Amino acid sequence: MDNNRRVSEEEAKRLVQEKEQQTPQANANVGKSDQSPDQSPTSLGKSEEWKMMHGGQDGGAGTGDLSGGDMYWKPFPVDTLPSGGMFYPHGTTIDIRAADVGEIRHFSTIDENDPLDVDDKLNVIIDKCTKIKFPGRTATWKDLKEEDRFCLIFAIREITFIDGENKLFVNVRCGTTCGGDGSYNERVEMRKENFQYYKIDPKLMRKYSEEQRCFVISNSKYGNDIKLYIPSLGVTNIIKNIMRDRVRKGEFYDRTFLKIAPFYFSDWRTLNENVYKKAEQDSFGWGNKRLSAILKLVDLIKFGVKPEITKVCNKCGAEVAAPLSFQGGIKSLFLYADDIDEILG
Repeated sequence: MDNNRRVSEEEAKRLVQEKEQQTPQANANVGKSDQSPDQSPTSLGKSEEWKMMHGGQDGGAGTGDLSGGDMYWKPFPVDTLPSGGMFYPHGTTIDIRAADVGEIRHFSTIDENDPLDVDDKLNVIIDKCTKIKFPGRTATWKDLKEEDRFCLIFAIREITFIDGENKLFVNVRCGTTCGGDGSYNERVEMRKENFQYYKIDPKLMRKYSEEQRCFVISNSKYGNDIKLYIPSLGVTNIIKNIMRDRVRKGEFYDRTFLKIAPFYFSDWRTLNENVYKKAEQDSFGWGNKRLSAILKLVDLIKFGVKPEITKVCNKCGAEVAAPLSFQGGIKSLFLYADDIDEILG
């Protein structure tokens, strides 16, 4: 009987060791202070394993930055963004993954008649499907520059429909230069490679600070240095919520400062209602020269994706353009754009 018990104990020990080797993530979490009472190491390991096994169905790729889930993330070259990576810290990296079915379900509830809801839904996709890392400090999706978002959304879309099964097209046609007969008509796929990008005015680029990663204009006529930052998603999101709250309450806001504000604040982490209100009030003390200079500079800061696709007519050689538009609405970014006749067969 003792021999049988010893064999059972040795067998049990072997099974436990095998289990530990199979769930290294579970063991790594033992004793961590942020572990909730109902998440034992074993249950956490199972939860992580389940998410990784099931998150990739329907073209998806997991549900977040999960340990062991790096196989789903793909590096995105920062220098290919519309910003060229110039306004992020040196050494910034960005990874993206496909949108999973849960995220697409949420995106499908978008109200395309409400610009604020459109903005919110796009930000959710960016939040879930993008990882940005700064050297030596924490970064989140809110640190991404606003004008880079559209490019990243399309990059996420392209790896969500990796086999090209949900393509979007625009028709580019030349109807005047070719005698008005519209003989040149080309369907161009909406892919990030086919987009045209704005370029920041070269005169302003001379004021770009490599060290501060923003524009710095020093001129005694305008008082202190003028520093202008490329708006981040975090800054624009906070300003949007401040304005939404003020409008709801019927409170005053200065439209002139609102135009400047996204370029005025360097970091969303230090921005709140009180900080915004103080900066808004301080702006009333600016002289006319300083205010005029800032407004003109803000108008020069234009980069990102142009709202059209351009091609050269192969008949007359003229450059022709077509506005970016979405068959089936913005929902078609992540929902199949089949029309009803195709669905009904």
